[in-house]
Amino acid sequence: MDNESPLYSVPQLYDGGLDISKKWRVDYYFTHPITGERERFFAPRENANRIKDVDKRLAEFEKIRLKMLAQLQSGFCPYPGIDLKHLPEKKVNYTTIIDALEAVLKHKQTYVDEETTLPVYKSHVNLFKNWLISKRMGTLKPNEVTSEHIFAYLDYLMIERKNAARSRNNHLVDLTSMFTSMKKINRTWVTENPCEDIEKLPTKSHTNKPYSAAEFKRIADWVREYDIYFYYFLRCEIYFSIRPVEIVKMQVKDIDLQLDKLTLEAVKAKQRVRKIKRIFAVHKADFEALDIANLPGHYYIFTSKGEPGPVRTNRDYFTRRFGKIKKLLGIEPEQTMYALRHTFIIDLVKNANKYNLNTKEIMAISGHTSLQSFQNYIQKYLDEPAEDVSARFSLSF
Repeated sequence: MDNESPLYSVPQLYDGGLDISKKWRVDYYFTHPITGERERFFAPRENANRIKDVDKRLAEFEKIRLKMLAQLQSGFCPYPGIDLKHLPEKKVNYTTIIDALEAVLKHKQTYVDEETTLPVYKSHVNLFKNWLISKRMGTLKPNEVTSEHIFAYLDYLMIERKNAARSRNNHLVDLTSMFTSMKKINRTWVTENPCEDIEKLPTKSHTNKPYSAAEFKRIADWVREYDIYFYYFLRCEIYFSIRPVEIVKMQVKDIDLQLDKLTLEAVKAKQRVRKIKRIFAVHKADFEALDIANLPGHYYIFTSKGEPGPVRTNRDYFTRRFGKIKKLLGIEPEQTMYALRHTFIIDLVKNANKYNLNTKEIMAISGHTSLQSFQNYIQKYLDEPAEDVSARFSLSF
């Protein structure tokens, strides 16, 4: 008799109405023994769907179903690293570290960017949760997690998962943020952040290296000739000084060609601040060429269809597109699409006198709101030696 357990359901066969043109399967539901979440799993079916005779396929899938049931009845658990024989008999009646992490993640969903930041948070948190569960620490209380646990997890990332120091540091930053949020949500969960005193590992700098003037021109000439739509996209990055994630969110309603301005919502929802960008005369013709004046306001300017449309495109589409062009033109792999923006800003700084621009005007273009941040930015990318002004010295030694 097929007895159902509180942990799992009896495996069921789905045969598509005995239609051999469809993929048959055996699935079952299993309740996570620690978190209590119920999830569907599929039994291995190997080559059973290749059988073209209905009766033979039915017999083979029944063998698969009974084999899966027998494994479940023998204590099989589909979650890696969990031994059902060593679990507590009763479910805990307090907030576990798993509960707290899920609560913080739910809280962050209300204000972090759902396209860029949130997926990374989810990925990092889920990996940490799975590691805790595999080490049978999923039932720890939040304040029982120590720096030793965090060190062990970071070692796991680098030794077993082969993560680089930069990736390890990124995980540390996100875990630090998660535990900080725990303190804000419920002060009884944690009194001290176990990540605070853990230092980042040194890493090699991989900044967005600016392009040479020749590389910059070669890219511009190629996209202007062979991919005019992408050319318009890159000019938005350069002239508006905004990131690809902001460009793919641009809609027709955001552009006012009468007042020559672009209005963008902040990428970080927490800030709730809009950006206002000037549409330069040299750039305005791009939007006129796209005929946005005759398009619905909800249309996105840049999509994967090669023209404005109602469906937003993931920013990675354009990043991959640029990667192909970069490879075609023999550009170094380390140089990024966003480095075009850096190249443009650095050129404005280097030739400020020639262009008759002052620092305030360049900051308005670059988007920096403080002189300090602008100076730090310039110092990061402006690697030329100081101009020879020794002829002006009044003292000599």
